[in-house]
Amino acid sequence: MIHNLCVEELDPRLYDLATNMQGKGFVYPANTTPHSDVIIPLDNEDIDNLFTYQIIPSLPTLPPSVKRIWIYDMYEEAINLVVQLDEDCQPLHTYYLLDPLPHQ
Repeated sequence: MIHNLCVEELDPRLYDLATNMQGKGFVYPANTTPHSDVIIPLDNEDIDNLFTYQIIPSLPTLPPSVKRIWIYDMYEEAINLVVQLDEDCQPLHTYYLLDPLPHQ
């Protein structure tokens, strides 16, 4: 079950709440890029293809920084799947959320 991530003490070097930007003095390491997630809506046929063939036919080309896809199931009207991607932006692992995130 995934609802949200809470951080008790925020290091001001990582993120500045006031400016909604990287913290003062923070620099990304030279050989890395920040990771990102995307949310995409899928119908039942595409979700079946994901489980059966490990492909998402309607998936647009994603930048290499995307590491996870959160799946909004259009039939269930909730986010109930998370797909971890490999280096080539192909599905690596699929996780089913037991307590889906409903549409709000």
